[in-house]
Parts: sequence; C-alpha cells; structure tokens
Amino acid sequence: QRVNTTGVVCLFPLTVDRWVIFVEQYRPPVDACVIEFPAGLAGDIAGQEAELLETAAARELLEETGYQAGRLVPLGSTVSSAGLTDEAVEFFLALDLQQV
Repeated sequence: QRVNTTGVVCLFPLTVDRWVIFVEQYRPPVDACVIEFPAGLAGDIAGQEAELLETAAARELLEETGYQAGRLVPLGSTVSSAGLTDEAVEFFLALDLQQV
C-alpha cells in the first residue's frame, strides 16, 4: 500500500492517426527498461495532496510524453495485482492530443 497518495492513474493516449503513445523507463525491480503506458500517482506532490485523479492523469501525460489531451475519458478502475496488493488503478483514454 502506498502512502501519501490519493490514487494511481494510467493513460491510454490515442493520436488522431490511431497510434498509441507508450513510454520507455528504467525500472529497478526488473533491472531493465520497460515499455509501458504513461502512469503515475495522484496526490503525491506537497501542497497538492487532494489532487483529483483526472488532474493527475493530465499532469502525468504531459510529464511523461510531452502531450496534452483535449479530452480525458474515464474508463474505470481495477486492482493492479490482486494477489499482491489492494492498490486500484484508474484508467483514462486520452484523446485530441497535442504535442507541446
């Protein structure tokens, strides 16, 4: 269970040409770079502890990909790994993307 967060967000960014944007990041637990959907934590920034999940999703998309979404569509949530944790992940479809 994570502390000092209000949730976890994961994005499915879809361009107008129907390309999905992924990110590549080094992950110490597997000691390798992995390709994954943009994702991150909500409420983990000092002074923004009550950050809304949609706000966190928009922030993470911009931080990790350099894109802003014209629309974020909530897709629902699920537990990330029910055998290990009760951590729920909220998914968003990111549309009308613009690179900034």
